[in-house]
Amino acid sequence: MGGLPWIFAFGGRWRLLDDALAGVPFWLRGDRTGVWATAPVAGALLALWLSALLGLPTALAVLASLVGASAYTALLAWNEQRYERLILLDLTVLETRFERITDLRAERAARIVAASEFRAAAG
Repeated sequence: MGGLPWIFAFGGRWRLLDDALAGVPFWLRGDRTGVWATAPVAGALLALWLSALLGLPTALAVLASLVGASAYTALLAWNEQRYERLILLDLTVLETRFERITDLRAERAARIVAASEFRAAAG
């Protein structure tokens, strides 16, 4: 169960650029909804397992499971944000959008024909 969120995180990475270009927020890009759904449970279970190994009392085990759920989810979020910074996803999205804007301006400029050229072609 502890590895399931990582499978979702790595499995959806091929869609990150398309999702970012579409304006999808960080938390929903790729398969991250699966990450956020499974990470707290996996973190709590890992903390409970460690609590059982260490022989912690029930109250501390419950507290450890809550902390484990939060910490494991935070670890995954930090890892995914770091990955996006590493691949420069935000800069790539900005560059792609800028290229699209300049391409559209080039197409519009190519469609504009001077009146003298239009008359010569028609006549």
